[in-house]
Amino acid sequence: MLCVAEASAWFMHNTWIKRDGRFYVNVNTSLVERRSLDQQGFADSWYTGKLGWNRNLDGGWSNISLGTEGQHWPKHPWLMPVLSTPLFYAFGLSGSLLFNLLMFVAAGLAAMLWLRQVEQPLAAALAVLAFLFATSIRDYSYDYLVDVLLLALFFGSLAAIEHKRAWAAGALFGLCLMLKPTAAIWAPSLALIAWEKRPDWRWWRSVFMGGLSVLALWALANQFMFGRPWWTGYHRTLAVVAGKPTVVSHSELFSTPFWVGLKRLWAGHWGLEHRYALLLFALPGFFPLARRRPKTAVASVLGFAAAQIVFAIYRYEGDRFHWPALALLLPALAESFRMLTLVLTWAGRHLRAISEADRQAVTASLATVVFVAASLAPTFHAGRDLASRLGHIGLLGSGPSLAIQLLSLAAATFFAARLGRRLVHPSLAALFVTGLVLIPAARAELLGSGMALPVAALALAAADGLARGRRILALVLTSAACLALWPGLLGEWLPKGKQASATFGELFSAMTRVGPTRSLWPLAILAVAGLPFALRRVPSLILIPLVLLMPAQLSLRAGLASPLLLYALALVALPSMAGLGRTTAWIAARLRGRQALVALAVIMGLLMSSGLIRQVIFHSAEFRLGGERMMRQAKVSLKGVPCDFLAWEHMSWECSHHDDTRWNTMVGLGLPEGIRFKGEQKDMLLIPAGRRGQTRLVNWSALPIEGETLRLLYGVPDGLRGEALLMIRVNGQELARIQVPSTTNGILLQRDLDLSRFAGKPADLEIELSPEGGRHQAAVAIDGHWLRIDAIPIP
Repeated sequence: MLCVAEASAWFMHNTWIKRDGRFYVNVNTSLVERRSLDQQGFADSWYTGKLGWNRNLDGGWSNISLGTEGQHWPKHPWLMPVLSTPLFYAFGLSGSLLFNLLMFVAAGLAAMLWLRQVEQPLAAALAVLAFLFATSIRDYSYDYLVDVLLLALFFGSLAAIEHKRAWAAGALFGLCLMLKPTAAIWAPSLALIAWEKRPDWRWWRSVFMGGLSVLALWALANQFMFGRPWWTGYHRTLAVVAGKPTVVSHSELFSTPFWVGLKRLWAGHWGLEHRYALLLFALPGFFPLARRRPKTAVASVLGFAAAQIVFAIYRYEGDRFHWPALALLLPALAESFRMLTLVLTWAGRHLRAISEADRQAVTASLATVVFVAASLAPTFHAGRDLASRLGHIGLLGSGPSLAIQLLSLAAATFFAARLGRRLVHPSLAALFVTGLVLIPAARAELLGSGMALPVAALALAAADGLARGRRILALVLTSAACLALWPGLLGEWLPKGKQASATFGELFSAMTRVGPTRSLWPLAILAVAGLPFALRRVPSLILIPLVLLMPAQLSLRAGLASPLLLYALALVALPSMAGLGRTTAWIAARLRGRQALVALAVIMGLLMSSGLIRQVIFHSAEFRLGGERMMRQAKVSLKGVPCDFLAWEHMSWECSHHDDTRWNTMVGLGLPEGIRFKGEQKDMLLIPAGRRGQTRLVNWSALPIEGETLRLLYGVPDGLRGEALLMIRVNGQELARIQVPSTTNGILLQRDLDLSRFAGKPADLEIELSPEGGRHQAAVAIDGHWLRIDAIPIP
């Protein structure tokens, strides 16, 4: 649910494809369209040394490795595009995001399978939840990079060791090495963890056979592509030195002075000290871990130290390089949460303050405070003052007011978890309400709502008291919650005459816009499905909507829901979440052995069928000059400079270093904002001139002319400037010369171009745009379709 929440908050066309994700999509595309890994045609001009900016192109900038016969193979690991291509084929670019989210879920599942045999379920689940969503790892759920897959495979190998699946453990770690050869530094740690399970020699033999079977296939691929079994794309990276193409190896990049690199590794932009501060909570757990499982404790320290040594001397900085090393700290983190429950058990027995049944609820409330503290850590790196840091996570005020907010948050989580255990298993209830603060929109509202959070805690306590039969206590708490709202009701709402019902519309509107609030959609959908069951099992939950109907409680700030509404959504969503869990467990129990293979074959068949249908529809669609198919087939240049880098996030052709990275400076579809006329988005092809007024050329070779007339639509989109000359040529002959005004005032203009002498045969179509009256970046959006001569009305 948290994965879907994070992705839905920021979902816009193609925006998850960033950094190296664009190069992985190139591989997906070549696999689907050419059935090959060869990257010929993707940014070939980069490696010529003739573009002005690329006289020296280092290996870090390059994405190509030179094959034995001059092929352009991917520099980055090709395993992820190969695995994700079925989804890419079936769903297009959205399939890459779906694959990334599935790997994120797989990482969490594998981590639980590793920890659940030795830890208390709630402690293990809190550790996994904290690792994936209370650190900067969550930022990569809306992404398309190899590191999420690597984390899933690494956790999978640990889970296979825990469950004594020797061949799977070796094969999964072999796949880790295929993704990143530097994963070899964690092999000793995995060996120590396996040794603690006291396997016999047959087990070790199966591990090596599993790993060697994967590495043998990898070696054969490397021999074919690069001429050596031990050479990868990182050893044959195509670069440019002094204008000449050359081959460099990434092994040369491990040259940074150790102490300089170590400081950067901890305190730099991607520094561990502020992006993974929550893992400091693992330190107390090392002591019981060292006593109960000493080899695992040593493996954790060894793996973490190895990562510090290797990546401190690496030229490039990245927190994601350390994920497997940080993953080895999970047993200690789980031990810390287990120690917390043990302390609470001791307190319950000796002080009679906490009952055994309330232990999970108190653990959830304290874990919530820990997660909030971890959310504050990244802002310390930014050099902000305390007020700015607190405001970053929604905390306002200072001193006693901050303490009241944190205590109120802990109390609200405690009573929500107590109510939730009447609906589902106590551990699931505690985990779910704790996870609520990991949704950015929910955390900001819970912590920045002033008196609304204490009111929420009182209302939840009242509902819990009524559920336990303490009617007088429930009445007192409900009255206190309502009275706390009256100052806001009298001071803000009545003078303005605002209707309470209007705020539901504001919330709905906020949940449809891009931003953190949209992450509440998954929670709302689960809540709608679980509402009848929740009210039947816990009728006292009706107190929550009664308090919620008070107008002041419904007030929204920046489109966020009230704290009480958030907890109400979480509680009524619990039955749905439990139902999903039971359904998943039922399916997993039956998908074993041959049944699993059959299910996999059915899924692959459905994906292939879906992809085939999508391809047929895409290629049989009516010709549109401004459509995606024509955009992909275009050859673009800027005053002789090839624009052969496809920026997938914008669906545009970029002249690297000559165009900037804004969507409205490149030839393409102008995503994610889209090309707009009077605010209405139009599917058209945007053609801008260069930043300094350079002429832009767009060419289609051997284009089938399927009509006697091309009806051309053109205009100047909102916010852009025209004042340009648009020239259209067919087979080098000038067909039209169009003066584009400075603006078309949001109106599309039309021009019919006679192509009768070219009809029925392929021809070259060229469009040229050059600014008039200055060196400004003129732009025009175009579209067009064929017309037969009998379809043209006679004037």
